[in-house]
Amino acid sequence: MKNILKIIFFLMFSIFCNAQNGKIVGKIIVNDSENIKHLPKNIYAFLKSKTINDSILLNENLEFKFENLKADTLKLSFSVRNYPTNMYYIIQLNENEIYTADISICPVCPYKNSEEKPKCIKCGKKDKVIPIVYGFISKVYFVNKKGKKVDKNGNEITTKEKKYHAGGCLVSECQPNWYCERDDTEF
Repeated sequence: MKNILKIIFFLMFSIFCNAQNGKIVGKIIVNDSENIKHLPKNIYAFLKSKTINDSILLNENLEFKFENLKADTLKLSFSVRNYPTNMYYIIQLNENEIYTADISICPVCPYKNSEEKPKCIKCGKKDKVIPIVYGFISKVYFVNKKGKKVDKNGNEITTKEKKYHAGGCLVSECQPNWYCERDDTEF
């Protein structure tokens, strides 16, 4: 009888110690309410870690809930195409914690592509606004004996170089087009 009680106590203790009572609850908040119509009908939340690979369909209020989670470092992402793209959120969930994740997204690209130089979104001026150039940027110059820049045929290059801000090698469908040198802001 004593052995049976010990076994029952051990099993109950093991179940209690290994209980998974953590939760992640949250919702998607659309920053630009006029573009909510661009959201797809079915949006999924994905939760991944070394031991978990789970997904859930958001309800009509764009809310989600993952339950019975153990303490872990988790990656949360969504099926909706949002900007900035390829976003995922790292969550460090503690034992028995209820983590709230209200995620702001923009369903359409917030950057306008205009040929005309716009005003800076911070200072409202145009004088320090320059274009952003993406991709691999390479400047190859030849220099003559006088130290002047020349083209491949030896003709002096006298035009003033255009100023630009390097945006990086990765090119996507939604990225800022202009940069303000005064405010160190991409828009």
